[in-house]
Amino acid sequence: MSIRNKQENGRTETVSEVYGSTETLGLVCSTMFEDVDAYHVGAISPGVQIKLIDVPEMGIFVSKDQMGEICIRSKSNMLGYYKNQEKTEEVLDSEGFVHTGDVGVWLKNGALKIVDRTKNLFKLSQGEYVAPEKVEQTYLFCNLIQYVYVEGHSLKPYAVAVVKPNFRRLRKEAVDIISKLAKTISSPIEKKCENMKDGELLEEITDAELCTSKEIREFILERMNSIAREKGLKGFELVSLVYNNRFFFLKFYRHGQRKCC
Repeated sequence: MSIRNKQENGRTETVSEVYGSTETLGLVCSTMFEDVDAYHVGAISPGVQIKLIDVPEMGIFVSKDQMGEICIRSKSNMLGYYKNQEKTEEVLDSEGFVHTGDVGVWLKNGALKIVDRTKNLFKLSQGEYVAPEKVEQTYLFCNLIQYVYVEGHSLKPYAVAVVKPNFRRLRKEAVDIISKLAKTISSPIEKKCENMKDGELLEEITDAELCTSKEIREFILERMNSIAREKGLKGFELVSLVYNNRFFFLKFYRHGQRKCC
């Protein structure tokens, strides 16, 4: 994502996004070098067939959602996993298609867009699917944060995020909020704050105290969502709550698969 961001601002050589896997022996799709539009992997390579299929266990149906699990067939597909027939039958179907475990959607220009891994997607209470890794990568364009983890629940209409702030940048851009916070916070430094200048106040308040501030959370959330809208995220993809964590993370597991440390 950082390379793509540099390309969008004209600060790097040509970049092409490609899609493939070991099971398909490499390249399946690729973008043109001059294509700087992020979030798709281009058109199908010659000799490759791709179909999208329903993922009923997740409530994803191609006819309804216009997306599905990506399945690939070509002469370069694997014959199977070595001495592992059970795993082979899970991935390779009777028609010779490799089931990738990735959810994709076809764009109007014929390009394939990777939404996320099937096990990473979560569904909100109003029925929309959120691809957390895509949302996280978009939020990382915000210079107030270093790391972000997005999660949601089928009983809630919105997603939430746990972030580790970029404290150095935050102290520069939220001077007024932090100065007011330092003057009102209930801590051992409270008495010292009375005769301090704003610059000194910024040094006295700790990262932990910044993380517990409602005003700081709102400041970060507003900046994150402003950038996310500029990058094209839809309303339901935006998080409504942010929890700041100065350590990020002990362990977070998404559906028993993805973890952040």
